[in-house]
Amino acid sequence: MSGGSPKKRKRKPKGQSGGPPSASKSLLLGLLWAAGAAVVLIFIFSAIVYATPDPGSLVLPAALAAAYLSAFVGGFASAWINRGDALACGLIIGTAHFALIVLLSLIAPGGAASEVGFWASVGLHALVTGFSVLGALAGTSIRESGSRRPRRK
Repeated sequence: MSGGSPKKRKRKPKGQSGGPPSASKSLLLGLLWAAGAAVVLIFIFSAIVYATPDPGSLVLPAALAAAYLSAFVGGFASAWINRGDALACGLIIGTAHFALIVLLSLIAPGGAASEVGFWASVGLHALVTGFSVLGALAGTSIRESGSRRPRRK
């Protein structure tokens, strides 16, 4: 069907490898995905919260949900890009996300700690790391299951 001539394959330029990207690149991209997801989720949840009759009662749950979901997205993206090592990706992304939340709470005090107590607030915010690890595990398992499918001919 090809007329007997062999197919020419495109060659990659020198210096480009077909392997997984470096760990620092995947972690940086995971953090960027987490930050982008956080911004989008905060806008969505704030619109939902302010559309309710009592928005003050839903601010903390919406903020925590945005933090957990954005950490999940960051862990997922990092492990997906890194093509493995889910636990390390999830822990690093989750710890960085948790540190960012702590830094932001120093700038704007009086958040969750004033409503639920200091240690309960620390526990709720520490769950960010757990959600990041779950996202990384999900990203790795989906990547592995997708690579086992046979190619169509």
